[in-house]
Amino acid sequence: MNSWQSGHFIGRVKSHDELIENARKLIQDFQNARSEIGDDFPSLVETAIELEELDKSVALVQQEESLRTAAVIREIKGTIRSVHYQSWEAVRVVGKKKKAVEKNGPDAMVPKRYIHSFRPMPKWVIRTKDNLDNAILCAQVGIIGNEKDGFSIRPDKVFEMNEKAKDVLGIHMVLALRLWDEPTCIGGQGTYPDDESKGEGAGQHGTAVEGIDDEKHDAEENSVYDNITLDQARAMAGEVGVQGWTEAARLQPRRIKR
Repeated sequence: MNSWQSGHFIGRVKSHDELIENARKLIQDFQNARSEIGDDFPSLVETAIELEELDKSVALVQQEESLRTAAVIREIKGTIRSVHYQSWEAVRVVGKKKKAVEKNGPDAMVPKRYIHSFRPMPKWVIRTKDNLDNAILCAQVGIIGNEKDGFSIRPDKVFEMNEKAKDVLGIHMVLALRLWDEPTCIGGQGTYPDDESKGEGAGQHGTAVEGIDDEKHDAEENSVYDNITLDQARAMAGEVGVQGWTEAARLQPRRIKR
C-alpha cells in the first residue's frame, strides 16, 4: 500500500516501531515528491526544509525507546495525521508534472493552478515539531512514587539527557528551567496544527503526576500517564496502568469548526 493513499497508518499498526516508521515514511514520501517537482513552488521547498527538521525529532524517538511516553506517541500520531495529506498532494502533483513533461518536453513546469495544493507557509510543520519536542522534553523527566502514594517528577533529570536529545530539542531546553521551578509538565491532548483543527483543545499544562483519583476528570487522569512509558505504567499500576496509558496515547478526533 502506498503511504499517501490512506490514513490507516495509525489504526492498523502492531507496534510503536511500526507507527514511528510510518511517520518517517510519510515525511520521506513528501521529500521524494518535492525532489521530482523541483523548485516550482516556494511553499513546497519551505515545507520540505521544515519537514527535515521534524524528521530529526521523529528519528530520535525511533532510536530512544525510553522517550516513548503516552504524550510522545500521541504526537507521533498527530504527525502522521498532519503529514499524510500533504504527502498525498505532493505525489499527485508529481503525476501532473510527468504528464506536462510528456506533452511539452523536459523543461515543462507544473501547471500553476496546482500551487494552491500546498499551504502558503509551513507553520503547521513547525507547530507539529514544537508539540513533539515538548513531549520529548517532558519524557526526560524522571518519575518516582507509586499508585498508592502518588507520583512526583524529578525536574533535575532533564539536565541529564544525552547530547543527541539536546541537539534535536534546541531551544526547547529553555522549558527545562520551567520544569526546574515548577512541578508541572505538558499534558492534555496535544494540538494538531492543521488549519481545520486549531480549535482542538490542548497545548495545556497539566499536573504531570498527582496520583490516580477515580473521581477526577478523565483528562486529569490521563495526565498521570502522559510522561511515562507503557512499561512504566504497567509497573506502576498493572493492567489498569496499561489501559490508562493507552487511553492517554489516543489521538483525539478533530473538532469541526462551525
